[in-house]
Amino acid sequence: RISSVTHFHPTFHFPSPETPTKTMRIVNACLVALISTRSSLAFAFAGATPQSTAGRAFSVRCGSTTMAATDVASTADAVKFDDVSESYKELLGKLNTITQLNRCQSVMGYDQQVFMPKNGETAAQRGQQMSALSGVVHNMKTDKALLSLIEKAEADLVAHGGDFKDEARLLAMERKDFLQNERIPTELASRASAHQAKAQQSWQVARAASNFSAFESDLAECYSIAKEMAERKRD
Repeated sequence: RISSVTHFHPTFHFPSPETPTKTMRIVNACLVALISTRSSLAFAFAGATPQSTAGRAFSVRCGSTTMAATDVASTADAVKFDDVSESYKELLGKLNTITQLNRCQSVMGYDQQVFMPKNGETAAQRGQQMSALSGVVHNMKTDKALLSLIEKAEADLVAHGGDFKDEARLLAMERKDFLQNERIPTELASRASAHQAKAQQSWQVARAASNFSAFESDLAECYSIAKEMAERKRD
């Protein structure tokens, strides 16, 4: 993961032995925090390809999370569900596209926090970019064709005797996510991403000045958007 991060930007380099001890501790703490993050930026930068069989399905669904399912049906003669279900195979392709676009959003957020100039104009521009991408991703997540593929794949599971437990779990999770995402308007999903970029810049300015009031209104809007999304997702 360190390798992926250090090669992402040509000017990134580790401190020399002459670097003061305090600075070394700060840099090390930052690296540890970056390496241990659950969002796995290195995984997003590397554009890792999901594994085969059941493990591939869970990789598409869970991103960088390592699950025991990656070892399921690993033998050469194992029957793969995506080989007997065209609907499931097509579904995996669509989910993978959504996953890659979500990783693009992660990289854009990382770029804003680390490399972008820290001012309101660049934050506004990045907000528009993330808002546009979020709208595209949300429309893909709520496309009726996605639900149709889930339903057809579920029917294929029944036809094959329900032997594919991991794939069945994946389909159940995707169905639940689809029904929840369907309750969120595209406008709200886009607005949330745009405000995320704005709030990030606002927080950095407020923290540097030790002035919470400069961030208070943006924080209130963060809670307001989160509450609205939660209410819409509620059964």
